Amino acid sequence: MPEYPEFETTSLSRERAGQASDDALTLQVCKVCDITHYPSRDVCRNCLSGELSWSAVPTAGQVLAVAVVHASLHPSFRERGPWRICSVALDAGPRVLAHAADDAIQSGDAVDVRDRQIGEMQYVLIARPRAEAPHNREQE
Repeated sequence: MPEYPEFETTSLSRERAGQASDDALTLQVCKVCDITHYPSRDVCRNCLSGELSWSAVPTAGQVLAVAVVHASLHPSFRERGPWRICSVALDAGPRVLAHAADDAIQSGDAVDVRDRQIGEMQYVLIARPRAEAPHNREQE
């Protein structure tokens, strides 16, 4: 795995980090309507309840798009470029942005998205090819 860029934490990212565990996926889930949230928030986007809990959610998803960041204003990213990221539609509901752990990941691929600890109270999302699932790419 590459060395991941450091970032500033927020109260919600620190709260998430306190609940996350390496190689699982911990996101907020509404206790009232059971909607899974990403990014973290103070109230449910569906029912406006403030009863959100941190829960391990299914890691499976499908890549919507892949991008390569060649330039960044953030010094930590600038030093490590180019950087592959992907948007993923999780089976749990939300769409997330994750670091692409494999250069072969493409749009349409089945992936697992998991938390990866990169520092004290710092976690990022990592997308890896789903080993047990075939690639879902259309024929080229």
